[in-house]
Amino acid sequence: MVTTIARALALLCLVSALPARAAPIDDAKKAFSEGKAAFERGDYETALSAYQRANMILPAPNLYYNIGATYERLGRYQEAALAFDKYFELAGQPTTDEERTFQEKLRERTDADRKRPNLPPRVQAPATPQPAPPQAAMPPQPGSPYYVQPYYMTQQQQQPKDVRIKEARGRRTRAIVLMGIGVPMSVAGIILAAWAAAPNVQLDFAPEVGYIFLGVTLGVVGVTLWAPGAASFVRSSNDLKNLNKPDPPPLAPPPAMRAAPPTARGF
Repeated sequence: MVTTIARALALLCLVSALPARAAPIDDAKKAFSEGKAAFERGDYETALSAYQRANMILPAPNLYYNIGATYERLGRYQEAALAFDKYFELAGQPTTDEERTFQEKLRERTDADRKRPNLPPRVQAPATPQPAPPQAAMPPQPGSPYYVQPYYMTQQQQQPKDVRIKEARGRRTRAIVLMGIGVPMSVAGIILAAWAAAPNVQLDFAPEVGYIFLGVTLGVVGVTLWAPGAASFVRSSNDLKNLNKPDPPPLAPPPAMRAAPPTARGF
């Protein structure tokens, strides 16, 4: 009877001790989660405190690594090197290729940290609450009666490329026609005015003035035709040259960034 009671008491003590043993693990995991969240949002002081609290509850190699990585972000490179040394001491020899690669890179970081002087402590200014930015109203979209076409984009630039090429060719054709009419007219007017004013041509005053006036008129009208035509011919030719260029190839995606070493390693 006494033996049975003793066994029951021992079993009761064992069962009651199980939650007590599980509690430190839960506390350590909770502190680790707080440190990881603080690290990711850039609050390294809070992350360091949480990692150290987790390490005091349940020391682990990865917690020493997290402490060292946080020291690096704070510019305390000497403490980071000491934390990494403690990681190597507790982690032992790697058993997988991935862990071996990680430890090799970490040893390079440790040697580099050991040679770097600590940065002066950063003074954090008290955070001031920022007012929420006003919500911008969505601008009117094309098709809306309130939509206004941007001034920097003409109606022609909004048209498809083949339509713009066709219009440029039409403008160049009209320019050629204007030059074909204006240039001969100007030449004929100059020749007529020069002939009438030549000293070897015997004309009365009235016919001479009439021919000169007619020649000047033909020259001026011709210039008003071929000068804008020439300008339009140059512009339309440049437009066709630009439109007939092949479209540039799509931009290549940026090269994939090399994966950075993990900033937080769990249990």
